[in-house]
Amino acid sequence: MDKRAPQRRLGSLPPEGRTRLLALGTALAATAAAALWAASGKESANTPAALAPVPVQMAVVRPEGVETASGAAFSAVLHHDREARLAFRLPGRIAALPARIGSRLPQGAVVARLEPEVYAAAAQRAAADAARAGRAAERLAGLAREGAAPGAQA
Repeated sequence: MDKRAPQRRLGSLPPEGRTRLLALGTALAATAAAALWAASGKESANTPAALAPVPVQMAVVRPEGVETASGAAFSAVLHHDREARLAFRLPGRIAALPARIGSRLPQGAVVARLEPEVYAAAAQRAAADAARAGRAAERLAGLAREGAAPGAQA
């Protein structure tokens, strides 16, 4: 068995009960508002804004020995807005950089020159490879004439 008191709804109360309930709610709300208002008034005396201001020392800094039209000088770092990445077909050391930072270059302009020793060494290797291939071809041709090598290799 359930021994709880039956719950009543506001609509089922008689008119006098509704009036009392409304008056009680209004009184509670007014009391809570007054308590909050009183508490907020007491805190304002202890807030940091009500404390005395703290003295601050101030100094003016001016540049010396700098003469400009406006009398002011500033240090700055300038950054480029476009950048080109370069790659070379051959490895090597850079011998000259005729182009400078910030200069505009026409299409096909020389940007950098590599040391010629790398090119000379590459040319010597290519000539040696060509000579070796020529000797191998002559040897295989001689072997093919003698029948010691198939004609497809010669």
